[in-house]
Amino acid sequence: MQSVIRQRLGTNRHWLIAVLLLLLPLFVYSSTIFSRFGFRDDYSILRETSEEPGKVIALCSSHARPLYGWMLETFFSQMDEIDDLWAGRAVGALCVGGIAVLLYFALLKLGWASIWSALFAALMAMVPAAQVDVSWAICWPHVVSGLCGIAGFLVADRGRPLHRLAGILLVTAGALTYQSNSLFYLVPAAAGLFSYRNQPLQWRIRWLTTHLFVVGAALASAFLLMQALYAANVIEPHRLVTLETDFLSKFDFFISKPFVNALAMFVLNDTRDGISHAYVGFAMAVGFTILAGGWGEFLQRGWRETAFWALSLVVLCIGASAPTLIAALRWSTYRTIYPLTGVCLVFFILGLYHLGGLFRRGRTWLVPAALAVMLAVAAPMASLHAYTLFALPQQQELAMIEEGLGRLKPKGECTVFVIRPDPEDAPAPGFYSDEFGSLSTDSDWAPREMLKLVVRERFPYLLDFYYRVNFISGHRLPIRKSFDVVIDMRRLRELREQIEPEGTLLF
Repeated sequence: MQSVIRQRLGTNRHWLIAVLLLLLPLFVYSSTIFSRFGFRDDYSILRETSEEPGKVIALCSSHARPLYGWMLETFFSQMDEIDDLWAGRAVGALCVGGIAVLLYFALLKLGWASIWSALFAALMAMVPAAQVDVSWAICWPHVVSGLCGIAGFLVADRGRPLHRLAGILLVTAGALTYQSNSLFYLVPAAAGLFSYRNQPLQWRIRWLTTHLFVVGAALASAFLLMQALYAANVIEPHRLVTLETDFLSKFDFFISKPFVNALAMFVLNDTRDGISHAYVGFAMAVGFTILAGGWGEFLQRGWRETAFWALSLVVLCIGASAPTLIAALRWSTYRTIYPLTGVCLVFFILGLYHLGGLFRRGRTWLVPAALAVMLAVAAPMASLHAYTLFALPQQQELAMIEEGLGRLKPKGECTVFVIRPDPEDAPAPGFYSDEFGSLSTDSDWAPREMLKLVVRERFPYLLDFYYRVNFISGHRLPIRKSFDVVIDMRRLRELREQIEPEGTLLF
């Protein structure tokens, strides 16, 4: 009777932790989720789903992501205006919470302690990739792809052929949504190697090989399906969908940018002012801790175990980044390294486990203590990153567009000229790639999309006027030409002083 009660209490505790993990991103990112702003493609997709149905599906399909396009088209077609974009961010937060829940149960299934599993899952909801997926309303399908990857592992790990086939289908669905995050499959696979350390080496090699086969079969299936659709002219491939040819150069790019970003965990890289001491220091600390795990394997278990540890680390890190390495595009972003960060975190924990052997009962307390400290730092930083580097700058950008269009008078044909800012004009204290701290209006297309939406919202009953407004943008105002409204977005630089005090600890 007592064992039954303890079992039920344990089950209830697990479900309570799962609910808390699900809701944790909503709480941490609430200030960003419920702010009024959009970011880059948010504006274009919000407009295109209502004015040009089917365009979003065609565009995403051309990038080999047809399910992504279908999700966006279906979701955004229910929205009317910029005020509705919070829903996309809220769904993104719930999906990130779902990632944490599935990871928690996957780690429990693999034999991890409840406290280790919960802290690991919570940390995965705080890393920069999660911050991007929550802050950018169009990114929630990215996380759905990750959910497919983890679910695929949980099903395939049951071991039967039908289970493995179901796992392949789930990962294939994830790859047809967002290729990078479908490789979340490999995060619990990495954790399984830690859990099964006492199994014979040959057993672990077969176990890992089986899971790598599932992932490889899924990616190959998605690739062949899209190639067939391209060959049949059902879908027109995008010009950026090309394969890498110089793998040595690509590997150098991978090590110097995406891999180091993953090692730095929740400390951000900075394109404008250069990398910080905190970024370098934390990446080095994580890297040396991972190497300590390899050294611990050598001291305790010998060179064969060390060789397996090293091979597993290399294979899983490369596998978790396969789309980045295979594609010819060399553009480092945080949203594409979510699974890689998880794999690095698993090997970091193995390193902490071995370092704990230096202290009395250190293997019992060092890992949860270190993860708890990291979470205590990462959670407020994640909230600050998302709000200060996404919501606040984009709010100011949108407010400047709306203030300019407030001078627009409905009449005959009108012309609005936007002076586009340079990336250095961004009001945020720093920026990275096209994500943290970057601008929407520094491109040639996003200002037009913002202007169209604001005009449509400001003059909802004058659709004929909406189609008579011409939107032009450029870095300089043309000489000897007059415009009804000129909006100088370079003024964003003047707002930097308002944000920088809040962002002193961001980079």
